[in-house]
Amino acid sequence: YQTDEAINMAFDLFDQGALHPPMFWFAFPGEKEFRSHPRFIELVEYIGLAAYWDDVGWPLFCERRGNEHFCGLDWVVE
Repeated sequence: YQTDEAINMAFDLFDQGALHPPMFWFAFPGEKEFRSHPRFIELVEYIGLAAYWDDVGWPLFCERRGNEHFCGLDWVVE
């Protein structure tokens, strides 16, 4: 429930200009749950971070395999 609220708040904060993509590299309590949320990829696509990661490479906590993304608790190096 708290993770749902955090994701929704992140969309709102971005729209208000208060959420900046570099914040996604910071460690914070609940980060794995946040990054595992079903809407996390929607959020990083919405703010343009997924396109950036496609160009420069995905961060250690998240990756793209084909058309699928794996982040947070789902992220496993093959």
